[in-house]
Amino acid sequence: MYSVKPLCSTEADSARLIDFQNQLYKNDPFYRTSDPRTCIYENVLYMVQKNGEPVGFAAGIINPALNYNEEPAGCIGFVECSNDTLAATMLFDTIEKWLLERGKRWCIGPLNGDTWHSYRVSEPDDNHPFFLDNYHKPWYGDMFRKAGYESAATYRSTIAPPQTDTAIRCNRFSSIFADRGIITRPISLEHFDEEVSGIHSLCISAFSNNFLYTPASRDEILPMYQALKSVINPQFVMVCEDARNDLLAFIFCIDDLYNNKKKGLIIKTVAVKPVAKARGLGTYLVEKAHLLAGSQGYDYVIHALMHDQNISTQIANESSAIHRRYTLFGKRLL
Repeated sequence: MYSVKPLCSTEADSARLIDFQNQLYKNDPFYRTSDPRTCIYENVLYMVQKNGEPVGFAAGIINPALNYNEEPAGCIGFVECSNDTLAATMLFDTIEKWLLERGKRWCIGPLNGDTWHSYRVSEPDDNHPFFLDNYHKPWYGDMFRKAGYESAATYRSTIAPPQTDTAIRCNRFSSIFADRGIITRPISLEHFDEEVSGIHSLCISAFSNNFLYTPASRDEILPMYQALKSVINPQFVMVCEDARNDLLAFIFCIDDLYNNKKKGLIIKTVAVKPVAKARGLGTYLVEKAHLLAGSQGYDYVIHALMHDQNISTQIANESSAIHRRYTLFGKRLL
């Protein structure tokens, strides 16, 4: 006997979800719990039970700025479910009806409200996840497909040895940018919050045309970076500024803390201001990160969580291999 009921996202209800996650991923070193109370949007957390025992959780989420195919869309987020197709379908059906009643024409998932937060399903493979990677049980993609969802977008993470054959070109472009008054420097941990404020403004500008983009405030973004401050190597978090100290480009790289056998670097975010004088800075920063990784004995570099249609997927394409794949799903509600 199955049943679905709404919860209140109280501390007790969130604890039930986290307990379920801990059981579902028991002894799994790569999983990190997620708490729907962190969601800033209107949401309702639902639980599906089988014979009185929880077998799945998910939240319906209303981000009023989210659109898909030029129509209002809602989200399914914070999804965790046993390998039970009927339970998942019942859970999703309930959330879809809730979204439809609120005027939404599409349901996108998994999406924890917006693309600044966790989204996409990691498809099953034989490779270990990396630090800050998406990570799910291997049946999650099929769970969405069997509930009538289709791919809205696909993503990849690639892996390659550090590319060091671009040193001459990278140095030449460094001189060209310097002649234009553009400098490249590591992030200042001493003035970290101020740096993140500038990075936030840059990302708002750089990502405004990205798929499913909705804006986020500095106060939403700052805690994400603060949580990583203690493990950031400033050499690999670089910014480019012009003579007026206007931020033109930014790259965020971090060590793969999940691998204690090899030394890996993850290129997580590259943002470039959409102005003519910033053209080429993204590629320059990526090549600079590769060169630095090569000089410091890194074994591999991961380009993380790239949209398959993004130009950045072509960087280091000849020597890179697909490490992991991901899917974001959508379903028409009418």
